Amino acid sequence: MGSIMKFFSASLGVKCNFCHVRGTEGQNNFDFASDKIDHKLIARDMFKMTNKINKKYFREHKDANKIAGLTCYSCHNGQENPATRPPAPAPRTPGQQQPPQPPAQPAQQLSTAQSQ
Repeated sequence: MGSIMKFFSASLGVKCNFCHVRGTEGQNNFDFASDKIDHKLIARDMFKMTNKINKKYFREHKDANKIAGLTCYSCHNGQENPATRPPAPAPRTPGQQQPPQPPAQPAQQLSTAQSQ
């Protein structure tokens, strides 16, 4: 169970107390059965969601080192909240070449392709 919790913690960039309530007997004692923190309930729902997506869209690998499909890290990238937008492009330095752009289609080809 410890390796799973460490994976969740690293995937969201949080510590144990993000989901677990501290016990009454000291700082290192947690009441793991408690559902008093909403993040724990949200995590359960997210876990169910990723399992459902993985079963529907990704095949299982027999090799434990190969992870197919979604994990917490797929969206969270080590952050408490997943990003809702891609990051802004890095500013270009003077003289830096612009990445090549795909060739533009003439308007006639676009309208023909859209009508098909």
